[in-house]
Amino acid sequence: MKTFEIGLWVVRRLCRSSKANLYLFMLTAIIISSATPAQAYIDPGVGGMLVQLLLGGVAGIVVVMRLYWERITSVVRKILRRPDGKTAAPTNGDDADGRAK
Repeated sequence: MKTFEIGLWVVRRLCRSSKANLYLFMLTAIIISSATPAQAYIDPGVGGMLVQLLLGGVAGIVVVMRLYWERITSVVRKILRRPDGKTAAPTNGDDADGRAK
């Protein structure tokens, strides 16, 4: 079979299954055949914009951490607390507040 005959066979097969499939096939063929090469250029300023985006994201994460720091530390304290409700005893001779006696 030649390529053209195969194409006709596919179109006939699609016509038998449903009109929607035929329209979808035709639309896809038109889109693929009308594609043109992109005339794109990435100038050096794009690198600066990417660095700015990265630094802005890091700054945003730092701000969110700062806003929710108390909540994060309270959750960690609850996890590290012993079952009897007391925190771990100081090991270097300090009192419970962490101050030297």
